[in-house]
Amino acid sequence: MKKVFFIMLVAAFSVASVNAQECFKKGDKTLSGRLTGLDFQTNDFGTSVNFGIDGSYFIMDKLAVTAGVGLFSYTPDGGDNSTNIDFTVGARYYVWDALFAGAAYKGFKPDGGDLVNALNLQVGYSYYLSDKVFFEPAVFFEKGFGDYDVSTFGLSIGIGINF
Repeated sequence: MKKVFFIMLVAAFSVASVNAQECFKKGDKTLSGRLTGLDFQTNDFGTSVNFGIDGSYFIMDKLAVTAGVGLFSYTPDGGDNSTNIDFTVGARYYVWDALFAGAAYKGFKPDGGDLVNALNLQVGYSYYLSDKVFFEPAVFFEKGFGDYDVSTFGLSIGIGINF
């Protein structure tokens, strides 16, 4: 598991030396779409996919508050599919050029269940395709709390627009 996570981390940052961009400035806004689906869970094996839309507002140079909504689908091995809407609220800090670290609260309510809480930590890179459009590979770790005691490592990709 640690080897796979390390390989994903190296792959996500392999573009770092190719595309250094100016840091995000106070007042910048971004809107991006994301896809996750290459996840490794600690206590349950199955298939999960998440499509989402995230927005960011830079409250100061290199520091953004973020919010997002997604459609999360999970199918445990040998089980029935469950599809839920999730939401995230967090922050992202651009450490070096377009290299970022972020943390977010994630919540969703499974079919007929109580609200599920998780902490999502991520590291990624904003690779600019043009002046305003960027591609964002990232690796993440997500830790669930309460009845949702699941730890997940994963890879996400996204494309976004800087306003």
